[in-house]
Amino acid sequence: MMPKILKYIAYAILFVFSFFLFLYWMFPYEILKDRVASAIEEPLARQVEVSIGDIEPYYFTGLEISDMKLVGRTNGEARPLAEFGKVRVRAALFSLIFGNPRISFLIKSGKGEIAGSAKQTDEGFDIDVDLDDFDVGSVKWLESQSGIKLSGKLSGNVTLKIDRARPVRTAGKVDLSLDDFKLGQSQLTAGGANIPIPDMVITKGRGSRLKFTIDKGAVNIDEFKLSDGDLGLDLKGKLFLSTVLSNYRLNLTGSFRASDKFTEAFPLLFMVEKQKQADGSYPLTVTGRLSEPSIKVGTFTLPL
Repeated sequence: MMPKILKYIAYAILFVFSFFLFLYWMFPYEILKDRVASAIEEPLARQVEVSIGDIEPYYFTGLEISDMKLVGRTNGEARPLAEFGKVRVRAALFSLIFGNPRISFLIKSGKGEIAGSAKQTDEGFDIDVDLDDFDVGSVKWLESQSGIKLSGKLSGNVTLKIDRARPVRTAGKVDLSLDDFKLGQSQLTAGGANIPIPDMVITKGRGSRLKFTIDKGAVNIDEFKLSDGDLGLDLKGKLFLSTVLSNYRLNLTGSFRASDKFTEAFPLLFMVEKQKQADGSYPLTVTGRLSEPSIKVGTFTLPL
């Protein structure tokens, strides 16, 4: 016969297992759905409304959210910001026990996804994210703010060490492929004017890239290239950070080229026609504060 002590241990294990299984399946997830939405809205000063289609447990320390939508409210007007088919968030059990939370997450949009992890540190957070054909069209913020309809896929990696006390001390690197980016027919809203934009191809295939590092208060842009579309762009340089976004300073140099379709959409390019180089490109320099940039095409400064 089994010794009594082993029976008691077996009963205890069975009780704990049954308790957690019951808690896992009977937890009031409908109530939790409202709490999760509220937890996202509060840090955003209630300027964003979050709706969740469904929420389910994901292992013992995680959640799986379906059909998440974020809508911004500006002067009572609703503007869609983002839509995600599936979001998974899971905390590592031992990281919670030892008070050093580490969260893994997965965001799916269409056939693409963002997967990564975030770990709390003494200074702030360490974030490591991999993107695989993530559909930028699921993020509606740009369209709601400016009217530009942008689609395309992002692939690559983002690694950041974020300093909460002094964000300008944030360090890391970003290496992204900008695949098949397109502008849909849009009305660009800028300076109180509406500028019609036709359908245009920004990039084709996987030849376009954005690659930069962040260190010591500066963003070092090693490569920003748009290839094989109606707007070709090749820029390198630095972006100097500040505690105020408008005081960020630019120092970028490179070149761009425009197709006939792009030139027809933006006829003001005739002003820089004399700056065209032998290969059909235009030299480009962008300097000054982010709020008041100085853009020069060759020797001509654009009147902004």
